[in-house]
Amino acid sequence: MIDVEFLTVVVQAASFVLLVLVLNFVMFKPILKFVAQREQHLLDAQSEVDELRRQAEQKVADYEKALARAKSLAVEERNRLVEVGSEEAKRLLDKERSEIPALLEQFQRRLTSELDLARGVLQNHSAKLAEEIATKVLGRSV
Repeated sequence: MIDVEFLTVVVQAASFVLLVLVLNFVMFKPILKFVAQREQHLLDAQSEVDELRRQAEQKVADYEKALARAKSLAVEERNRLVEVGSEEAKRLLDKERSEIPALLEQFQRRLTSELDLARGVLQNHSAKLAEEIATKVLGRSV
């Protein structure tokens, strides 16, 4: 049978307890402290990432609002300019339409005077031409 002495068991147990205490201070506590620090660092980094993401989303939302506002203002300005242009075009057309009767009257008078002048010239020429034709046809002066 195995003969185990009590003193050997006590020394081995004391050595084991001493080794556990030394390893606890030298290895386990620093490792646990490092793991805790790493976990805290990861939590801090995650919260910083969340904060940056929230800020980025806020900036995107602000940008989209500003863009929508700018588009709205541009549409309003375009509509205003279209309306102003339409009113200006209507005003110009009305002005030109109001001048048409006077221009038409002036053109009619000018046409009538030119027609009268042309008729006078043609009557003089037609009389001379008729006399020349009659002279040539008859062979004598009329």
